[in-house]
Amino acid sequence: PGPPEPWTGVRAATAFGPTAPKRPYAPPFDRLLADPSVPGEDCLNLNVWTPAPDRGARPVLVWIHGGSLLHGSSALPLYDGTAFARDGVVLVSVNYRLGVEGFGVLPDAPANRGLLDQLAALTWVRDNIAAFGGDPDRVTVCGESAGAVGVGALLAAPRARGLFRRAVLQSGVPAA
Repeated sequence: PGPPEPWTGVRAATAFGPTAPKRPYAPPFDRLLADPSVPGEDCLNLNVWTPAPDRGARPVLVWIHGGSLLHGSSALPLYDGTAFARDGVVLVSVNYRLGVEGFGVLPDAPANRGLLDQLAALTWVRDNIAAFGGDPDRVTVCGESAGAVGVGALLAAPRARGLFRRAVLQSGVPAA
């Protein structure tokens, strides 16, 4: 992924951005697991919840959603970061490419593009989170299920060094 296009002024960010294309869950999981889709082409986006501005730099939690690398998004209401912001934590939730687009091996394309998306998000956090009241030296990356697999891969990735200080893997481990 390339860097985002710069803009000037305040950007209205009151709704979730587009989610990665994905197949719906098969029955009966489609009725049990919420998996909202937000249409649009620019699915490589993130969401930031931040406390009211003050002089202190806040800890940052970067959330990577699960979904078997095929489903999920950061637009799930369960991942709303309001409670974290209320408690003084800047929460960033990440969308990344899924399925073949994110993790398929295709000719003339880098492998694990979904992981590269996660690296790009962490790089953006390092470079920009201070503008949202976050401390780039106190970033924790956390993921559940497939998101935890991503966190495990990030722990082993030389390109991720210095992008976060702590990691939480919930219910998922990378396979060799």
